[in-house]
This record gives sequence, C-alpha cells and structure tokens, in this order.
Amino acid sequence: MTRSLRCATVVILLGGALQPAAVTAQEADRQHANAVARADSIRSAYASLRPAGDHATDWVDVVGFPLKIIGFPIDLLLVRLPAFAIGQFTVPRAPSFFVRAFRAVGEAGVHPGIRTSIGPQSGLGTGIRIDRFDPVVLDAAFALRGSQRHRVGVRFEEGRAYGGAEVRWQRDAQAKFYGVGSRTPDDEVLFRREVIDAAASAGLPLGGPFALDAEVGYEDNFVREPLRLGDDVSIFEAFGPGELFGTEGRQRYLRLRAGVDIDLTHQAGFQRRGVALRMTGTAFRGVRDTPSDFHRLTFAGQGHLPINRRQVLSIGAQTRLTRADAGEVPFYHLAALGGRRSAIGFPSNRFRDLDMVALTAEWRYEIWRDIHKTARLETFLYFGEGAVGHRLEDIASSDWHQSYGFGFRMANVEDLLGLMYFGFSEESFHFGFSAGWQP
Repeated sequence: MTRSLRCATVVILLGGALQPAAVTAQEADRQHANAVARADSIRSAYASLRPAGDHATDWVDVVGFPLKIIGFPIDLLLVRLPAFAIGQFTVPRAPSFFVRAFRAVGEAGVHPGIRTSIGPQSGLGTGIRIDRFDPVVLDAAFALRGSQRHRVGVRFEEGRAYGGAEVRWQRDAQAKFYGVGSRTPDDEVLFRREVIDAAASAGLPLGGPFALDAEVGYEDNFVREPLRLGDDVSIFEAFGPGELFGTEGRQRYLRLRAGVDIDLTHQAGFQRRGVALRMTGTAFRGVRDTPSDFHRLTFAGQGHLPINRRQVLSIGAQTRLTRADAGEVPFYHLAALGGRRSAIGFPSNRFRDLDMVALTAEWRYEIWRDIHKTARLETFLYFGEGAVGHRLEDIASSDWHQSYGFGFRMANVEDLLGLMYFGFSEESFHFGFSAGWQP
C-alpha cells in the first residue's frame, strides 16, 4: 500500500471517530457523501495497483477441459439437478390449507397416504393407518391392480425389547411366476394369492450387540386365477393339475421362527459404520390336510466401510436355504432372487429355487444435507450378482446373474426416508421407488 493510500485510510477512520456528537442534518449528509467519495477513490487506487488476474492457458487447463465436458452430464444428473430440486422443496413457505388439514388428521391418530407397494407387483396404492388407540394399530391399503392388505395388531415396546401380535389378510392380485431354476426364460405367468396370517412375536436384547427375536404364526394360503388377466397367461394354463405344488387346494401351516442379530455398527454423524449380521431359522409344519413340512435358514450380512466423511462403500451378502422335511415346498415359498433387496436389475421374484445367494455392493456419496444437519441426500452406484439352485453346491458359473444401477437415497441420522433407483440387467431395465429399503 502506498503512503498516500495509507494516509487517506487513516483520515477516513479518524474523521469518523472524531466526528462531533451533535451535527446538523445537512452537515451529516455532506460528511457521508465525502466518505463515500473517499472510499470510491481508495477502491479505484487499489484496482490500479492490483488488477484482476489474467493467466495464460497452461497444460492443466488443456487436460482438464475434456474431463469437464465428459463429467458434465454426471455432475448435472447426480449433483446439480438433485440439489436444485431439494432446494426448491426446502424453501420455507407458509403451510397451505391441505397441509394444515393433513397435520390435524395426523395429530388425531389417522394417517392416510400413498403406498409405493403393498405386495408383489401390486403397483401404486393408497392406504390409511390408525394409531389413535395405541398400542392397537389398524392398517388398510388398496392398490391399483386389485391387491389389498388389511391388518390389525398390538405392539408393546420397552427400550429395545418388544412384544406384539397381528392378524392380516392379504391379496396379491397379479403376482408373477417365471418357473423354477436359474435359467428360466423371461416368460411370466400370473396368479392370485390370498393369505390369512395370524402371528405373535417378541424381541429381547441380550446386551452388547446381541438380540434375539421369535415368532409363532399360522397362515392359510390359497392360489386362484389372477384378477384382470387380459392377454396374459394364467399359471393354471402353464402348469397342469399336480405339476406345481401350491396351485391346488389350500396350504395351511403352523410357522415357528427364531432369529439372532449381531449389530457391530455405530453412527458417526450421518454415516453408519461397521458390520451387522442376522441369522434366522423358520419351520413350517403343515396342518389340516396339508401334506408338506419344510424349513428355511436365512443368513444376511451388511458392512459399511467409510471412504471419507461423505462417501461410504456398503457391501451386502445374503443366502436362503430351503429344505423339505416331508412332501414338497409351495412354489411361492421357494427362495427368490430379484427386486430391490437382492437384484435391482430384475423384477421381484424373477428366479426361484430351493436355495439362493446374492452379493451386492453400493458406493454412496452424499450430495446434499440441510443446514440443520438433520437430513441428507445420497446418490449411489450399485452392482449385484446372484443365483438360485436346488442346492448351493449345484450352482454353476452360468447360473449367476449380474445387475447394475444407480439411484438416490434420502435419509436422516437414524433411518432411511425414501429411495429411488434405476436398475439394469441382461434382460431388462427397472425403475423403482420406496419409502424404505435395506440397512
């Protein structure tokens, strides 16, 4: 800074500090105008001494320019557009009449809403949940394709311990079946399944990362012609009488389940880190002339490896083993591969057999969080590979199916709030969204 500029700056500061306490309005306006003029003069002098940078193009600019062009669509799709949309939704606005009415209904214990799914291939639906008489909860839902779900239950919680009971009637109006095995063609047949299910369950923490849960239930299954068949093929047209167990009569089972959770994860800000494991055993015993007994073992694990403060690599593995103890296993209780829980590039239950194994990996990157740090938006890249077989040891390399995808996850510190994904496979493309998904 030159000597003249330093003097001018000191004069302005001293002039403001030594200004008399009482001056006329005209004198105050004149002093303000003089101060503005001096400030403009100082800025002009600084600009002449320190002009704006004018750097020549170097090799960094040359190498970076094509990379910017290639990355622009990804940056636009995964960062800029989601951030703009979230910004529009989070702009503070006065609640409308409908928002106030919806909140008032919710405070009264009645919760209407849109359901992204209420069962296999149900499509969008609507439903209502009533918890006004807590701990008793009632739930009813209807989907566009004719599926329905109605439940009444009671649940008690004390810390991590819980107990409850539930009675449910559900109709899957247009469920799909592709056959048994890992090499079945992409030719679907439709069926309608109706089930009455009554169950009592309880969970108990054992201290540390361990927790137990158990359930006793009864289910009554009935497979019928699908609703609104149209030009599609019914399962009864594709399979003759007695060819596929579960298509004839009713199958009634007493169900006994026990599971253990080992949760070695912890929360670090918005990130879940560590490993969580779950093991479950379920026995089905046929009752009332159902000539079938079988059991199922399920193993699942999910690991979350932080890359940095905003990026996480999430790796999952699951397997389901089904064994017949007497008679056969109904086709709708076979282990299934496909859908957002195991292979997002394939439709739900695309492949079925006694055993299933699936491996998944997600790279998650946080692209937005609210200023109060209570919610965030993540984008993710997905890769999955899985197979089904009569036995795990019978699965060959040609039985494995790959799927790829990407999407967005909205979550708070404790839970997943919503999810949207795009899945790809050798057979098809799938789009899905949900209000909840895997850990």
